[in-house]
Amino acid sequence: MLREGELCVCQMTAVLELAASTVSAHLADLKRAGLFAESKKGRFVSYGWSPDPAAAAQLAGVAARIAKDPRVVADAKLVRSLRRVDVEELCRVELDLSRVGIRRPAAAVPGARRQEGAS
Repeated sequence: MLREGELCVCQMTAVLELAASTVSAHLADLKRAGLFAESKKGRFVSYGWSPDPAAAAQLAGVAARIAKDPRVVADAKLVRSLRRVDVEELCRVELDLSRVGIRRPAAAVPGARRQEGAS
């Protein structure tokens, strides 16, 4: 998701369909591990890959191994569309992608993530 650059936590939350607190907690863990870097722009917090070459190499290796996964492909398509939307506008519509003209790819059916982990 971050291969093409930083994303705001709210953008990632919209893609992942998880609670912002859950996304933030995982991102904080990845930052502590040295894999991600955080930047603040006003009231928005963004994350991107660490500038550390060793961390970037690890992330590139993982990204290459999962690049053809259908969920990853669908999310990448969604992120490309989402990058064209102003973050403040996304927040104004409460992360409702349809209200900013974005449709989820067919492989990314709403609620699918929640069902995958259900038992």
